[in-house]
Amino acid sequence: CAADSKVNIVDLRTHVTQTADKPLYSLVMELEIPGSETVGHFQQKLNQLKSELKVDITLNASDMDEL
Repeated sequence: CAADSKVNIVDLRTHVTQTADKPLYSLVMELEIPGSETVGHFQQKLNQLKSELKVDITLNASDMDEL
């Protein structure tokens, strides 16, 4: 998915939160999406991956000024 789109992983963080039932594993990635790839098209690829892996995936755009 990301490799096909030539997306660059800039930062990667993991976190485990203990809930009443079981642990919740989180993975946060900061990505650079190349100009040839639209965010909407990349979101469609993530939605397909989400279904295949049976996980939750959220994509949020950030303004470079925030970084």
